Amino acid sequence: MTEPNEFQDFMAFLTRIKEKGEINPTTALARKSACEAVLKMVDDDEPHTARWAQDHLDDLMRRLMNKYPQRLTSRSAETYKSRVASSISDFLAYQQDPVGWRPKSARRISGDNGRKATATSTSEKDTHAENFKGSAGEGSSSLSTYRFPLRPGLIIEVRNLPDDLKMEEVWKFACFVATLAQDFRPGGSPFGEMVVRQG
Repeated sequence: MTEPNEFQDFMAFLTRIKEKGEINPTTALARKSACEAVLKMVDDDEPHTARWAQDHLDDLMRRLMNKYPQRLTSRSAETYKSRVASSISDFLAYQQDPVGWRPKSARRISGDNGRKATATSTSEKDTHAENFKGSAGEGSSSLSTYRFPLRPGLIIEVRNLPDDLKMEEVWKFACFVATLAQDFRPGGSPFGEMVVRQG
């Protein structure tokens, strides 16, 4: 008997919840990108079901890191794993209750003024805190904050950069930021190839 292939339905589900505004569109794209990369690690002779992928997620992540050892840091791999795990959990919950399902990562809460606000999941908060918190030790150089026009209408702040910043440190930071992009895929761009060569 041929095993069912749920992966197409799973990816269609991720597209649908983005289009319906069930979760933040940036989060949705990041999740989909991570799922595409991880599910490619499933062999042809292995079950292509969401439940199997969930049960073997650690092994799939091991395969992905072995295939791209110089591209995926342990932190970016954990981010990928978290995105895939959340996506599969949502998909399985949706299968159980298509009508009443709501994504855990974008649950609605009521504010003091009665309006609805989107709450970020605890795991996502922890990830952001881990990625961006930092401090200067004793005897370190002075730190500066810079404003950068990332795109029209959006200026970001880069904080705690030391005044004696070195090119090696800039390159390391640039490689880390590349892994945060929603369309980041191992081995998928000229910049990505430079990241791989640099290691």
